[in-house]
Amino acid sequence: MMTIFAFTAFFAAVFLPYYEFEYSGECISFAKYGLFKTNYIRPFIEIPVLYITDYEISRVLMIYFLKITIEDGFSSKKRMTKISLQFFSDYQIIKIIKTLESIKKKNTDAKVKL
Repeated sequence: MMTIFAFTAFFAAVFLPYYEFEYSGECISFAKYGLFKTNYIRPFIEIPVLYITDYEISRVLMIYFLKITIEDGFSSKKRMTKISLQFFSDYQIIKIIKTLESIKKKNTDAKVKL
């Protein structure tokens, strides 16, 4: 039993990636890192903050999904990006919600001033 537990823990540590959310003030990014990847890994999604107009978090079974509405001002269509938050911790999801709420408020205030 201990061997199976040790093998499972080793497999999870070596092969499962680590997911990270980052907000730099100019853009938000969702990145994925591996245990043995020490060099720079490009984020799998990166969105400029100025283009975010709305967001929605939904839960299907035990997995959270994030839908971000993007409006760039050049095209008449709004784009939606859907991101699975499956491997993010509850703390990270709360941080994502608070960050997106502040971004949404800042962008709507900026549109009202225009």
